[in-house]
Amino acid sequence: DLYEEATSIDPEFANAYAQLGHWKSHWLNEDLQPWDHAEAVRIAIPYYEKAFEIDPNNKIAHKRKAQMHFYYEWDFEAAEKEYQILKQLDPREDFPLLLRATGRYEELLESTEHRLTYDPLSLMTWGHNIQGLYFTNQPEKAIQTIDEAKKLYKIVHDEIGLYYLITSTVMVYSNLEMYEEVIETIEANLNESKRPYVLCSKAIAYYHLGKQNMSHDLISEIELSQSSDNPYFSLAMIYAQMGDINTAFDWLEKAFINHEVYMYRINVEPYFIPLYHDPRWQQMLRKVGFTGKT
Repeated sequence: DLYEEATSIDPEFANAYAQLGHWKSHWLNEDLQPWDHAEAVRIAIPYYEKAFEIDPNNKIAHKRKAQMHFYYEWDFEAAEKEYQILKQLDPREDFPLLLRATGRYEELLESTEHRLTYDPLSLMTWGHNIQGLYFTNQPEKAIQTIDEAKKLYKIVHDEIGLYYLITSTVMVYSNLEMYEEVIETIEANLNESKRPYVLCSKAIAYYHLGKQNMSHDLISEIELSQSSDNPYFSLAMIYAQMGDINTAFDWLEKAFINHEVYMYRINVEPYFIPLYHDPRWQQMLRKVGFTGKT
């Protein structure tokens, strides 16, 4: 509403059009439920075109368009082209999710370390940095950085950033088999969250701690939820970790058909490692738009 008000006050305000394109098509937009990726793109494009008509070098429009290609179309080449334009306009701009999804971990780590020098309170960047350390085989430094970031939990009020930092922390803990820490971190910071990825992380931790009943209760909760926040993708991760490979692929196929946004992570999501030797894995990677995992 505020962005629309801004365009009515100043019809030449390109930034507002770029942001409208993003938020009107966002997969958590209640007006777009059930969310449809093709419809989201159809809604977004005219706003980006309007922003470019006013300002061909509008950074926000290039950034949001890159995100559209990435999240909604899984067109990683098109996202990369927009990202490179963005970098030319402002070398400080980055797209850490694209770097992670395409396995450019050293670049991810370098980018986040640079950003933290001038934006040290960005919880999102701390989360990306922790992942960069983990994926470049620096687990001890990742844990050290997790401990450093904890001092920001109560200082910085950024709900989305905190969610990403906590889920990045939980991902590292889980893949280092620190399952008690997974439960403790979620219960201390996201205990009220019903987002499938949070429930999934708890379910995986409980399973590995031998608390199968608690794990299955969380699976049922995800299955019964009405959340649009990647429930099928989350269920696929749980079953992969439980070693139920066929059921994991069944849920992955549903996530693909439903065009769940988190499918962009499939190429580098450690929870899916148990699926790597199944021929269906490479097939799924190609369907999403990746050439395969080595």
